[in-house]
Amino acid sequence: MCVNSTLAPRGTSVHHRMRNRFRYSGQMTPEWVSDEQCPYCEPPYSNFTDDHIFPQFLGGRRVIRVCKRCNSAFGHSFEGRASQQLKRVQVFISHFGLDLSRNSGLWPSALAIEGAEYDLTSGPAGAQYRLSKPVIQRSPEGLVIGGKARSKSEANKIARGIVESGNAKEVEIWAEETPVLEDIKLDIAGTFDEDLFRFATKLSAAVLAAFGYRELIARSQIPSYLHEKTKWPTSVAFCDVEPLHKLKPPLAHTVYVELGQVSYSIVLIFGYMKLFVPLPRFPQARGMLASLDPITGEENFGDVDPIGPRAVPSVIQQSFANSHLQGMLDILADDAVNRGARKIPQLYVGALDLGAPMPEWWTNSTVRYMFPNFPVK
Repeated sequence: MCVNSTLAPRGTSVHHRMRNRFRYSGQMTPEWVSDEQCPYCEPPYSNFTDDHIFPQFLGGRRVIRVCKRCNSAFGHSFEGRASQQLKRVQVFISHFGLDLSRNSGLWPSALAIEGAEYDLTSGPAGAQYRLSKPVIQRSPEGLVIGGKARSKSEANKIARGIVESGNAKEVEIWAEETPVLEDIKLDIAGTFDEDLFRFATKLSAAVLAAFGYRELIARSQIPSYLHEKTKWPTSVAFCDVEPLHKLKPPLAHTVYVELGQVSYSIVLIFGYMKLFVPLPRFPQARGMLASLDPITGEENFGDVDPIGPRAVPSVIQQSFANSHLQGMLDILADDAVNRGARKIPQLYVGALDLGAPMPEWWTNSTVRYMFPNFPVK
């Protein structure tokens, strides 16, 4: 999915609430983490470590205890790859004039200006750009005549090295400033792929573990899915999640878990990227909500009234997919304004990859979104 944005100035206030909210400081309460049982694998365990429920690259602080082997494996596989995409999304959102610098994001080589590549970072006043690497300018004869670097110290070092090597008697290398990005259109390619699906599944499992349901996760196929040994039907949340937006701050990373005869989790990344994680059924009904505010860093974990069963259709039409994806972007734009964005983001879906079409003998123009391996006769 390619997201495009144009901007216009505006400011507003923030309003949000969370039913039955519980706040915790520091570590989780002892009864949640007392037993050294990894929810993601079976004994024998390696050493146990703290694993952040909302990962550190999103700014999370609350932790559960998991074995070192699982913690390391996830960080070096799907979690690490998902972080690269979500850091770019963070910079994209900061482009609206929001301060997402509490846990800074990086979008490498996002811009090309006059032959030089620039990284984008999330700064206190919005997205800032800086050189990806030093640029050396040469004359038509190949002589070094100048250049620019990322800092004064780097500029001095490069200039001194050029002069000492004999490639120039005198050369001017200047330090490039890192201004806030203004008046430019950004396109970002967001991909709902297996890395993001596993990331959402692990978030859901971590929240369940924090609320005392390690056994429920351990008995399911979720651990095998996270270790890439089997499949799990996590997907884009093509279902109604409107009730959740009243329970969290705008833009907040959110995990809603509902247990019962129909158990599931809905994961919202930056409040708008919505994913659906089916969970094993449970005899008692319960609703739980965890959220992380990317601007303030506040985390909240608590019980909420269940919103009721949700389901995602296995087969959808392209118009249905487009409508839901555009709805996500509309939520992002509204949330950004509610958090005080200096510019109104005007977002729309550009390119959209819906995967392999279903065969015509099923239904014309019907596609199964994000299931490219669906068998075609």
